[in-house]
Amino acid sequence: MGVADFFPYDTSTIPPPPGVKANFSSPKTRGNIIIIMGALLLALVFVFIAVRFYIKVIIVKSQNWGDCM
Repeated sequence: MGVADFFPYDTSTIPPPPGVKANFSSPKTRGNIIIIMGALLLALVFVFIAVRFYIKVIIVKSQNWGDCM
């Protein structure tokens, strides 16, 4: 007898409203939106890091320990 026998996750705690059927096999998800937004924000962070690196190393020509952290 496994742990899944004690915790059946394919049932809800309360019944759905009248006229609504629970869909446990393929529920609605926002996973694609989260992945797309994460990738766009990561790309934006890399752009900001590149601009900071360019300004500090090429234009100002002074670095300190804070730049490495």
